[in-house]
Amino acid sequence: MNRFLISLICLFGFLSQPAFAQDELGASGPVPQGAIDSAIDRGVDFLVKDQDLDGSWRFHTDVHRTGVTGLAVYTILKGGLSKNHQAVQRGLGFLNVCEAKTTYETACMILAYSEADPVRYRDRLQELTDLLVEWCNGEWAYPHGARDLSNTHYGTMGLRHARKLGLKIPAKIWKRIGKAIVRYQLSEGGFPYRPNGKPTQSMTAAGVGVACMVLEAIEDSGFSSNELYRDLDQVVREGLVWFDSNYNLHEVPWPGNLTEVRWNFYFLYALQRVGMLAPVDKIAGHDWYQDGVRFLIKKQKDRGNWGTANGDGQADTCLAILFLVRASGPSTGSKVAGKRVFRTEDPESDMTIVVAGEKPMRVWIESFDELILDSYEWPGEEGKGLRIHSVQYWHGDSLLAEVSGDPSQPAGNERYPARLLFNGPGPREITAVVRINLPEGNEAEELELRSTPLPIEVTIGLLPWMREAIADHSKNLLRNTKVSCSASSSLSKHWDKQRVSDGLMGRGWVCAEDDSAPEITLDLDKAQRGNVLLLTHASEAGHDPDAFARARLVEIRINKMKPFQVEMNLDEGRKTRIVLKRMQKIRRIRFRLIDLVPGKSHKGAGGFMEVELQMVKGAR
Repeated sequence: MNRFLISLICLFGFLSQPAFAQDELGASGPVPQGAIDSAIDRGVDFLVKDQDLDGSWRFHTDVHRTGVTGLAVYTILKGGLSKNHQAVQRGLGFLNVCEAKTTYETACMILAYSEADPVRYRDRLQELTDLLVEWCNGEWAYPHGARDLSNTHYGTMGLRHARKLGLKIPAKIWKRIGKAIVRYQLSEGGFPYRPNGKPTQSMTAAGVGVACMVLEAIEDSGFSSNELYRDLDQVVREGLVWFDSNYNLHEVPWPGNLTEVRWNFYFLYALQRVGMLAPVDKIAGHDWYQDGVRFLIKKQKDRGNWGTANGDGQADTCLAILFLVRASGPSTGSKVAGKRVFRTEDPESDMTIVVAGEKPMRVWIESFDELILDSYEWPGEEGKGLRIHSVQYWHGDSLLAEVSGDPSQPAGNERYPARLLFNGPGPREITAVVRINLPEGNEAEELELRSTPLPIEVTIGLLPWMREAIADHSKNLLRNTKVSCSASSSLSKHWDKQRVSDGLMGRGWVCAEDDSAPEITLDLDKAQRGNVLLLTHASEAGHDPDAFARARLVEIRINKMKPFQVEMNLDEGRKTRIVLKRMQKIRRIRFRLIDLVPGKSHKGAGGFMEVELQMVKGAR
């Protein structure tokens, strides 16, 4: 690509560029990296907490079943989590049992698998790549319906990742995409959502980004002197010129974006791709990255998320984080995985201990309190350390590790490191217990020192209920037949009765607030033989726990058999497993909710995220 011309355009573009308001951009000068890292960490923490029971993220799962889950897995990996993190493993588990049906979800699954473990998932990656190739004639649709630049943007992005992994992609595909993107560009240099429409910032960034990705593929193939290459180079240059008069962190109003905020985060994600692949330090005379950083830090919400009035918090948070980590850069752009280090902060603790790493986690003594050293170092051994018999590391009443010392001499700089192994993720508290030899003249020969308990968070591994939730998706017999649902009431169209059997934990059925006898009936088009029912309380995403009412008891009637009652697990994050007395043919199931525990946001509205039916041999 003609990088010199692009640089000139970016250097002089500011001449026609209106200035940003100071309150929009914040103070001048680069934003401290610590502030950027903090924003990324808070965003990643939000996504981890917002994950649903089945490992998915719920935004638009009714249309793009795996789309935002693929995007979220990719994002938290780029944001610093490792592939062993429980949220990553659960997300991958959900993707593994789902079929890609749209361009968006196929591309996002490629992003997730390529970032997580491209060797392990190579066959799946090739299958997904083949789908994108099959659906592409230079542009992409959903794949059904009219083709558009947004789908084309994601389709090209997916193929770019596949190409970098050496997956099989016909060379002609890149030519088709390149010719299509040349046709998309309007005479003034901007890009519309569909041909001959109105140019927008987000679509222009997407169009220029697609041109950059195709140019990259052509360059790598060694044919950078052909006519298409020159045309695409011109597309990039004219697109950057268009931004000279249209650069703004807010999308300007246009049909479908009248609130000026709906596509801001999509635009920034597309903009960073332009900035990283062109590559340019400035767009329209602006430091595009610092502008975006200041904008995003200002717009980040209290829970760590980003979002618009349309409630797209999960997707928007992903796009914001991917901008901040510059995800399209020539290197991964990722923060270092396993970055979390836990250290004793209590000044009254006898010692400071450190826990770091991931698989396994490691613990060691960083230092002893100076008053402890002054009190118990032996005469003539000042500054050489304590005489240590042993160091034990405990979690509550469980001894995790023990390291022997040599009490005949001072320990010096020995740190007594040990490996910590846990049976799954979750919070822990680590305490070090050190047995030392006391100098002569003390009443006792030995003394036990203790650190203040150090809270840590174990993130790797899967607990049994996590593994079961991943496996349940493929075992659900209701996925094998059409299910018609009828209910006494529904809270809203978002919590409609039919969602209780859609195979997803992102949405379910919730009754109306004033429903005094809530019940729901499932009629199966084709009877299924099963012996285990799984019920999950309706719930909002992880940031809003216990929002809905939860039934203590549920009355169940199968076909026309005698009803029976079961006691529900009140934890909305766990399933209630009901083993029937025998394997039986089931065509109708009715559930009646009894004795509801009021929710925090909805006192009387309760229901189920999902009803599942399984056939489990020997179930108890």
